[in-house]
Amino acid sequence: MTTTTTPSTSPSPSNSTPTTPTLLERLLLLDAAAVEASLQALVDNARTLSDADRRLLPPGALPERFPSRAQVSRAVARMLRRLVVEPNAFGLSSSPPRLNLRARLLRNRTVRLPFLLAAGSVVPGDLSGMRSSPAVVRRHLLGTHHDVMHGVAQARYDLELLALHPGELQGLRDECAAVVDGSHPRAALYRDLCVYQGYHEGLLALLDDVLEHGLPHEADPDASFFAMLRWCAAQPDAPPRWRSVWGEAAAPVDSPKTVTA
Repeated sequence: MTTTTTPSTSPSPSNSTPTTPTLLERLLLLDAAAVEASLQALVDNARTLSDADRRLLPPGALPERFPSRAQVSRAVARMLRRLVVEPNAFGLSSSPPRLNLRARLLRNRTVRLPFLLAAGSVVPGDLSGMRSSPAVVRRHLLGTHHDVMHGVAQARYDLELLALHPGELQGLRDECAAVVDGSHPRAALYRDLCVYQGYHEGLLALLDDVLEHGLPHEADPDASFFAMLRWCAAQPDAPPRWRSVWGEAAAPVDSPKTVTA
């Protein structure tokens, strides 16, 4: 039987923020209450991870104090900015597309988006991933292209989300294997939604590597959920302001942060 352990330095709950979210927070998070509930669930999960689950996390993965709702809203602003200024960083690949007609049509990301929404592979407005259940994150990785052919980078944010839920990485691995061998009920759909040849084979190999060796350390909050949490925890614990949040989102990772009055 696997036993659970409590780390010597247990993650602490998020800092206090105003009870009522500001309008900007509601626009960025869409469901601020759900984000706050997810933050508390992360704290609880982190305290009770088994040794087997903990070994998959990179050293220093979790902050000593989890961020507040206001700090997470600043990270979402950062993600929105990246979507605007780096649109080609998502959904494209140097791998050849699948040859069947549906996959070739879905290569156009504008055409692809309604199908991703209908399949539940993309959740509108949940840029942080914190409002999504592990089942939704698994569906997202199986049905939405990430450039896994060149390492963990594009998929690691979602893999780190799953790593905080016992058994979920193995569950994703089993589902991915079923897509590869064709036994998954959505195998053909997921393959075409991901458009490019070899995606699920690459994801399966990546999951096998992560389950054997764990996740490597990553300091970039744009690539890593754990790094995003640490980045958030270093931000001002005050609701973001309309006139400053975009500039704060563009600041380099190691830049000092200030609150604009």
